[in-house]
Amino acid sequence: MEAFSKGEIQVLINVNILTEGVDLPKTQTVFLTRPTVSAVLMTQMIGRALRGEKAGGTKDAYIVSFVDNWNNKIAWVNPEKLIDGEGSFIDKNYDHKKRMLRIISIEKLEEFAGIVNETIDTTRLESIDFIKRVPLGMYVFTFIDENSLEHNHQILVYDSTKAQYEELIKALPALFADYGIEEEFIDAKQLTELLDRCRDTYFDDDMIPPYNMRDIEYLLKYYAQKGSDPLFVPFEEIDRRKVDLAVIAKEIVDKDMRRSEQNAYINYLWDDETSLIKVYFGNKYFFKRQLEIEIDKILGEFEYNTDKENVTGEEREISALSLHEIFKQFPAFGKKLRSKVFEKGKTTSGQYKCAICGKTSPHKALFQIDHILPMSKGGLTKEDNLQLLCRTCNLKKGDKL
Repeated sequence: MEAFSKGEIQVLINVNILTEGVDLPKTQTVFLTRPTVSAVLMTQMIGRALRGEKAGGTKDAYIVSFVDNWNNKIAWVNPEKLIDGEGSFIDKNYDHKKRMLRIISIEKLEEFAGIVNETIDTTRLESIDFIKRVPLGMYVFTFIDENSLEHNHQILVYDSTKAQYEELIKALPALFADYGIEEEFIDAKQLTELLDRCRDTYFDDDMIPPYNMRDIEYLLKYYAQKGSDPLFVPFEEIDRRKVDLAVIAKEIVDKDMRRSEQNAYINYLWDDETSLIKVYFGNKYFFKRQLEIEIDKILGEFEYNTDKENVTGEEREISALSLHEIFKQFPAFGKKLRSKVFEKGKTTSGQYKCAICGKTSPHKALFQIDHILPMSKGGLTKEDNLQLLCRTCNLKKGDKL
C-alpha cells in the first residue's frame, strides 16, 4: 500500500481488505469484481476512488463493475450522491446503536402491520409483557449464497427464542458431522431435512414473538461456510426499557394525565431526537396504538385472548394425528409431548440416547422422535408409542417398513 501511495506500483488487488479504514486518495479507478447486496459495503468499496482533489485525490474517478443479473445481484449506490457541493466524498459515520435499532424497526413495522388489519388476530402478541416484545439482542453474520451473492443478515433474538437458538448453535458441529456436510454449500435436499430437524427439535408455532424459518436457513448456510458461532450483539437493558411502553403507560396512569397532557407527552417522546422511540416504532400511529393498549392493560380494560387448547376428551382424536400435525393444530400440547419424549430418552448422565443402537449425545438435534408402532399399522402419537432414534437408525427402520 505504501508503494502504491508513492506511485511505485499501479494496481492493488484485494479481497475484503481495502473496503474500509484505508485511505488511498490517489486511487483513480476501482474494479468491483464481485456483487454485494450491502449498500454500506458498496459505498465503502467505491469510496476508495472518490476522495476528490480537496482531499489529495484525483479530479476524475472511474468505477468499473462486473455484474450478472444486474437488478438482482447488486445494491448500487449512485456515486454522484456521495459527493458534496465542493467535490468531497461524504463518508457518514452512522450511530452504531441507532443503526442496529433500525433493523429492529423494520421487524416491528411488519409485526405491527397486522394490528391495522382486522382479519389478523394479534391479541396473543399484545397480551404478553411489552418488554418481551423487545429483542434481547441479535446474531450478526455474513455468508455467500449459491449465486456468489453476499448476504449480511441479523437474527433478532427474544425471550421466547433465546434458549432455542443457543441450544441449536451448540449442536451445529455435531449436526453437520451427522449429515456428513463438508462443502461450503448445502444441497437443497439436505437443507430441507436440516430445516425440518431444527424446527421439529427446537421451535414451535406457540412462541411469542415467533421464530422465522428464513433465519434458521441463513444460520445453517453461514455455518456451512464459516464453521464458527455467529456474533451475538446484546442490547443493553437500559436501552430496552426506553422503548418499553408498559413503563411509559404506567407513568401516564400514575400521573392521571388528561387527554391534552397525554398528547403533549406523546409528541414530546416522539420528537425527542435522543430517544429510540421513533427508531424502534418507525410510525407514530403504531406507537400511539400500542401505547393505548398498554394503558388499557393497566386500567383493566384490555381483553386478553384466554382461549386454551381443549384436549380433554379429545386425546384419542389428537393421537391419531402425526406429531407435525399436532404441532400445527395444538402447539402447546405438541411441545409438552415432545419434551416428555426427549426426557424419557435421557440417560442417567443427562445424554440423549437412541433406543435402537444406543448412540448418545447431549444434542437433541441428533435424534428424531419415532413411532414404535408405525402410524401406517395403527400406531398412535402417544408418549408410550414414541421413542428417540438417531438419524441412521430412523432411516434403516424407514427402509424396512
